Amino acid sequence: MTSCPTHKLLTALMAESLKLTDRDVLVRHVEECVSCQERLARLSASPALEALCRAEKTACVSDVEERTLQRLKELPPK
Repeated sequence: MTSCPTHKLLTALMAESLKLTDRDVLVRHVEECVSCQERLARLSASPALEALCRAEKTACVSDVEERTLQRLKELPPK
């Protein structure tokens, strides 16, 4: 990924609704990008996000995927 993802992609990441390959690319970017980490922190503070996540969450999220996303959500801004 050469540029930062759109708001829609970050929201899809938080809602756990991306395909595995797309998610992996996005996660690698976010782990290295302070700006995206800050954007995710703001998104995770949104009251509407919880409802969105419940609505879009896929039925087959593995434990590894769940832990990876949780770790990303908990990353402090650099």
